[in-house]
Amino acid sequence: MALLVAQILHGLVGLVRSPVSATLPQIGSRLFLTWGILWSFPETHSHILVTSLVISWSITEIVRYSFFGMKEAFGFAPSWLLWLRYSTFMVLYPTGISSEVGLIYIALPYMKASEKYCLRMPNKWNFSFDFFYASILSLAVYVPVRGHVVLEQVVALHDGFESIGSEAQRVARMGAVQDRGRDADADLVSWSKPLAMTLKPNPSARRLPPSSRSSAMAADGSVLRRLYLSVYNWVVFIGWSLLASFFAGISWIGQSRAQVSLSMILALLGDGHDAVYAAIERHLLFAQTAAIMEILHSILGLVRSPMSSTLPQITGRLFITWGILWSFPETHSYILVTPLIVSWSITEVIRYSFFGIKESFGFTPSWLLWLRYSTFIVCYPVGMVSEVGLIYIAFPFMKASEKYCIRVPNKWNFSFDYFYFSAFFMALYVPVFPYLLLHMVAQRKKALSKAKTA
Repeated sequence: MALLVAQILHGLVGLVRSPVSATLPQIGSRLFLTWGILWSFPETHSHILVTSLVISWSITEIVRYSFFGMKEAFGFAPSWLLWLRYSTFMVLYPTGISSEVGLIYIALPYMKASEKYCLRMPNKWNFSFDFFYASILSLAVYVPVRGHVVLEQVVALHDGFESIGSEAQRVARMGAVQDRGRDADADLVSWSKPLAMTLKPNPSARRLPPSSRSSAMAADGSVLRRLYLSVYNWVVFIGWSLLASFFAGISWIGQSRAQVSLSMILALLGDGHDAVYAAIERHLLFAQTAAIMEILHSILGLVRSPMSSTLPQITGRLFITWGILWSFPETHSYILVTPLIVSWSITEVIRYSFFGIKESFGFTPSWLLWLRYSTFIVCYPVGMVSEVGLIYIAFPFMKASEKYCIRVPNKWNFSFDYFYFSAFFMALYVPVFPYLLLHMVAQRKKALSKAKTA
């Protein structure tokens, strides 16, 4: 089980195509059950849920590792093993999740009585931790997190069967051309029949057209998705445009981009950077908070953006917007607010207009495509330095005000220090920023090369 940690690293460095958003919660929950529950509390070993847990885990991993082992070693996997890989989870995932949740619940009384892994106040770190409440929190996140993993498997099931169904048809066509004979062609179709039967309800080499009802439902779903994403992107685009407009001290309507940029510079030279945040606060709060929907879009599969890149980016901006700028007005007068808003505004005005045009009209101008996948080279580092700088500037005000801090004793027996939380959050920029930057570099290469060949 400890070797499963390497799978998270495989996803991060790109050795496998599995997204970190699916790998991390699955591996994390299994490690928690193995070490945090079963190894830590032997009282749970005699419960029958241990049997169902181990059986579901064992079948899942034997099928999975044999499938990928054969695929990597020989370049293919038998159709029956493919079916097992993408079908057994329908039974084993609910069984495993129910067993995991049940064992955590069974261990709660032993956690409470033993206080194992608990850290009490006072101590030199001014921090307390209760493993009992942490386990309850893990129970609360099982529904959305593991549900997301199941959806990933359903999508993989559909994609895997579609791709291999196409491969079976390709093999059938190649064999028909080589044999040149009617009998040989019939033999080839009969040979490919078992493989097609495991993939499609129709076993013949020729695919039947979908029913008119399912086609209409799919078309309606596609139209509704595009309509929703078009409205969402244009609304948030207007929010960021108004933000840039107020930042410049003029109205957006009837002005060109060049005039907005010029007025922005004139406003900065005339009023200085002290008045920047007061002019754009309301629009910043709206535009940045609306980005929470992008996390939901990624979870539901409305967009192709992976959770591993969407979640840290949205979380970081929300923390700066609400946790720093809104919470500590003393930071508003610092010059770092100006490059922060400029970099955010340029990035988001381009991004939302790009996706707005793409969802509304089905295409984007080449110059906007280039801006979408090139401006981040400058805006990302500028925004990152501004964000880290503002967190650092806010440290003395956090320490003095003790805002959002929880001290013990209290009825929850829990303490929280916003100062140390912010320091930890700032430290996360070291691994997360290079990951996001490399992700955008890869996206840029893919998008621009695709545009050249089109």
